Amino acid sequence: MLPFVMSLSTAFATTLTGDFVSIDYNSGGTWNDATLGTGFRLLIDDVWVDFSYAGVAYQTWAIAYEVEGEGVDAWANSALGNQVIVRSITDVSANGQLILEAVYQTGELTVTKLEWFNAGGRAVGVSFAITNNSANNVDDLRVLYAVDPDPDATAYADYNTLNDVLDADGDGVDDWAQAPGSTTGAGLGFLACDAESATLGFWSDWSTSTNADPLLTDPAGAASDSAMGLRWTADDALAPGASIAFRLVVGAGISPEGALESALELGATACCDGDGDGTDALACGGTDCDDANPGINAAATDIPYDGIDQDCTGADVYDVDGDGESAIAAGGRDCDDNDARAFTAAAEVWYDGIDQNCDGNDDDQDLDGYVLAYDCDDEDPSIHDDCPELDTDSNDPIRADGGCGCSAGSRGAGAAGVAFVLALVSRRRRVAWHRRDSAPA
Repeated sequence: MLPFVMSLSTAFATTLTGDFVSIDYNSGGTWNDATLGTGFRLLIDDVWVDFSYAGVAYQTWAIAYEVEGEGVDAWANSALGNQVIVRSITDVSANGQLILEAVYQTGELTVTKLEWFNAGGRAVGVSFAITNNSANNVDDLRVLYAVDPDPDATAYADYNTLNDVLDADGDGVDDWAQAPGSTTGAGLGFLACDAESATLGFWSDWSTSTNADPLLTDPAGAASDSAMGLRWTADDALAPGASIAFRLVVGAGISPEGALESALELGATACCDGDGDGTDALACGGTDCDDANPGINAAATDIPYDGIDQDCTGADVYDVDGDGESAIAAGGRDCDDNDARAFTAAAEVWYDGIDQNCDGNDDDQDLDGYVLAYDCDDEDPSIHDDCPELDTDSNDPIRADGGCGCSAGSRGAGAAGVAFVLALVSRRRRVAWHRRDSAPA
């Protein structure tokens, strides 16, 4: 199963330019604008030096996964076009940061890629946020981010780079790949924010530049004309409707040490926001309690009763109206969680149309089974409207106001109730006799 194929066009292009870094994007949201003939450039001694345009692969990102056992491969490649649907490419730069947002669709997945750098910086943050739009799990999800670094090609016709994979923070896990030019030493490097889930390395087989799974190797500083890549692999299946995100940092410099330094400087903050939602993870002193889900952060609005703490308060919202009692939908007893006046401990205000104490009753105070409209005295369960022989004569003196007469004892009021009923019957008879005797002959 392959997604819709959209070919690359140069109709759209944009350039983000800071004090030291300038990136020319094409309509696929990847580096290298064929019209300009430029890609990723670094300002060195007042000269803009292109680090990425000369090579065949230019820049690419590729994605691979499985749905119900069927594999999917898709890519966006500067040289070979796109096998993803490009939904939008937008310059969202703000507050001294140059930011490009690219939104893609593969079929099951929506992929949002952000690339950003500070106006005065020499490193680029990259984030991928991936959402599963299907009704099935997405398994074995991998994303490759890669570029063909050629920092010495323009000035020195030297396409070789001194490629190496290193453990920059000394924790025993490789987290940095660098490709300095073999003539000048200037070049790029990739810093993995989540090194445990990332594989870094190089490859030279351009036929696999549209594949998320090229064999990535560590040349250990040997010179070669190779592409540099970082492949991130999801630890678990991506459930329907779920999102996941990862980040890396691209460092640039006039030396390998300079490239790493710039990457680490930006990575100190960029790697703390792994899902790209603008909120740092708890581990970095931030307030994001789930840094793999862009829909969860301290600024988010919680969705009540779904069991997910979207706003990172420590619990899902079970009491929307703040009356101290959880909603019935959340396993509580609050019958109206949008009204703070309604909860089981509230005092009932009778006949106002609101069931304040959540017992299902607002208009039968004496619990005799008759609501106020049919009860002359709703504080006495022995008195209520019970008139099987309704007298339709409006002049009948035993008619109650607007009702058919209140009677007592119809619901087990005892001897007094029976006597009251008999008295009513006797009175009806006397009235009838009086009407008969006074009738004209």
